Amino acid sequence: MTHRIEAVPKSGQRRQLQRAVLDVDVETKAVRGLTIERQFADRHTSTQTFTLVDSRVSDDSLFHPEGHLSGDTQILDHSMLPDRRAEILREIFGSAAAGWLRTSN
Repeated sequence: MTHRIEAVPKSGQRRQLQRAVLDVDVETKAVRGLTIERQFADRHTSTQTFTLVDSRVSDDSLFHPEGHLSGDTQILDHSMLPDRRAEILREIFGSAAAGWLRTSN
């Protein structure tokens, strides 16, 4: 049996997050699924769905992006290029991303 938990913004408030749904296993309390629906300033929408595939403990190395990227892909992590990371976030998320990172600007 699964409990479904749905979250939506308060009435009258305009947010990027339109809806989030969690499916939680009643017995194990494991999150079986998560769906996030967003609408961006330019009216594009995005839906991400995450589903629990396996509950076994996995090797931490499986969760590093380097092993899943190809060729000359550059990772913009917290230790490098904060101005560029901020620029990319603003391109994707608009003005909402303005305060997410501290940069030299």
